[in-house]
Amino acid sequence: MIQQLDIIGEEFTVLHTSLRTSRAFASNPSVPSLTAQHRTAQDLAVTAMGLLQDLAEEPYARSNDGQEALAALGRLAQGAAEATVSIVRATTLAAQAHEDGLGSLPSWKAALLRQRLNDAITALKHTPGICRSAAGFTMSATAHFEAAAPAGKTSADAAGQSLPADPAVALLPAQQHALRTIQAATVTLSQVPREHAAAQMAGPESAVTRSVAVTIPRQPGNPASGTDMLPENITPQAIDQLLELGLVRRDTRTSLFVGQHLHTTPAGRRTLDRLGSPPVPPPPSPPVHSRPRTR
Repeated sequence: MIQQLDIIGEEFTVLHTSLRTSRAFASNPSVPSLTAQHRTAQDLAVTAMGLLQDLAEEPYARSNDGQEALAALGRLAQGAAEATVSIVRATTLAAQAHEDGLGSLPSWKAALLRQRLNDAITALKHTPGICRSAAGFTMSATAHFEAAAPAGKTSADAAGQSLPADPAVALLPAQQHALRTIQAATVTLSQVPREHAAAQMAGPESAVTRSVAVTIPRQPGNPASGTDMLPENITPQAIDQLLELGLVRRDTRTSLFVGQHLHTTPAGRRTLDRLGSPPVPPPPSPPVHSRPRTR
């Protein structure tokens, strides 16, 4: 998450500079430039919201530094969202002028477009500093949580102690298969908000588009290893159930928008030990040859 905050902090700086340039040419605005700026602001708002959601699920989020980090991410998401709205309004003015065939905007429209861009610039003015603040508080909260963990255990293991060690109910076959796959392969869970262009192709069935990607480690003699595949029973629903049981955790150093790797917790590994090896499927039945008819 620290690295992600550093990256979007630089992106906020670039966007802020780009908007200042667009403001200087408000009398003759570029619709493609404004559209690209709107897309960038929207993506940054989605990423900030994803980081906020991920941080809220961390065990150290309840600490003082964790609360400060959450507040900073909230301000970051709000600033990006407000900038997105202002850029949309500026883009609408520029598009209307383009449709009317105007080479340049009338003075009153140029002043209005300039004000919209001013609003966006103001909303983004402190976002790079907010990113640095959120990263600092997150780093401090993580360090304190690591220091409080018992010797020889990581923060993830310490967090796992607060989760149920053993599920109250037996795992379904799909959940067992998902747990074994997460232990043996690289499994990534991603979530794209509906308003994002990548999700609109999936149709209006839900508010978000969720997907699971699985990469099997390369192994000698395994032709399927090292390739991306989607096992039939690995679904976001099965992963959600394993997360609720405390058998799996998400790597929140990246957002769900980018994709988060899944790992088994100590409780998940104990469950796998208790389950043992997966059942071996029965061998295929030998082919039945039909006898020739005799007369």
